[in-house]
Amino acid sequence: MYDTKRTMSKFVLFAAVALLAGAVVSSGQMRGTPDTNPYDGSAATFGTSRPPMRKKQKPPTSRTVKGIVTDSSGKPLSGAMVTLTNKKTKDHEEFFTKKDGRYRFEDLSFTIDYQVQAAYHDRDSKAKPISQYDHTPSVVRMLDIPSAAAATSKKKTTSTTADAKK
Repeated sequence: MYDTKRTMSKFVLFAAVALLAGAVVSSGQMRGTPDTNPYDGSAATFGTSRPPMRKKQKPPTSRTVKGIVTDSSGKPLSGAMVTLTNKKTKDHEEFFTKKDGRYRFEDLSFTIDYQVQAAYHDRDSKAKPISQYDHTPSVVRMLDIPSAAAATSKKKTTSTTADAKK
C-alpha cells in the first residue's frame, strides 16, 4: 500500500508541475511577451519595419509600331505591303501582312519621326505619322485600304481636278 501511495503521489506531483508549467507559458503569451520571430518571412526587412523597395523599371529604349491592315469593310488583308519610312533620311522598311492582316516593326527610335502606309494591289492607305514627341512604347496604327470602286472614283476626281487646273 505504501508503494501505491508513493506512486500516486509522484503522479499527482507530476500532473501539478505540468499544469503549473502550462499556466506559466500561457500567461506569458497573454501578457504580450515578445515572440522571438514575429515576422512572417514573406520578405527580408534588413532591420527595418518595412520590406525592401522594388527596383524601378527602366524606361524603354525603343518602341514598336504594330497594327492591322483592313479593307473598307473591315476585313483583314493578307499580303498587303506595309512600309515604314524614316521621315528624315527617307529610309524605309517593308513588311507583308500575314493571314490576320497584322504587321509589326520593332526596335524603333524615340527620337525619329516615322510614317507608316499600306499598299494592296493598286490601292494605298492614308499615310499615318508616328511622332518623336509621342513616347508611347507600343504604337498602334490601323491602316484601311479603300475598296477598288472608291480608289477608281478617287483617281477620276484627281484627274478631273488636274485637267481643270490646266
